[in-house]
Amino acid sequence: MMPRRTGLRALLAAGCMAGSGCGLFGSKPPPPPPPLVYSLCLDASPRLNWYNDTANTLYVRAYQLSTADTFMQTDPARMVESGFTMPGAEGAPIEKTIFPGTKTTVDIRQQPDATALGVVAFYYDATGPVKARRVLPQRDDASKKDDKKAKPPACVVLGSNGIENP
Repeated sequence: MMPRRTGLRALLAAGCMAGSGCGLFGSKPPPPPPPLVYSLCLDASPRLNWYNDTANTLYVRAYQLSTADTFMQTDPARMVESGFTMPGAEGAPIEKTIFPGTKTTVDIRQQPDATALGVVAFYYDATGPVKARRVLPQRDDASKKDDKKAKPPACVVLGSNGIENP
């Protein structure tokens, strides 16, 4: 009976070693890559949101988008409604109040499925575009493989009565 116990012990030892080599005991899966972080630059005109011969603050929302089509087709007046949900939006919108003559930078952690950034500005009396879209850098972009902080999209210039560089 003794040889049988030795064979069983050897079988258990071999099974444990094989299991640990396959990752069953103690090895962890690799951590997910850190999210891309980029800076959204908002450059406000000294005559920002010009109304009644006065510059005013401007409310801006930025949406990370898996598709930009719905953003471009949606009426901006709907986007300011309480509880509005943007189809194709990834994560919560970023909201900011911009002051005349300032340059503001907001660091944004890119959502995994986001490919574009949509910015909508709520002007009192818009005479120019109120929406802008920017392509977001992607993790597989060759120039960004080793960067934790991606190159920011070009600065969005907020003019007196519209976005100046859509």
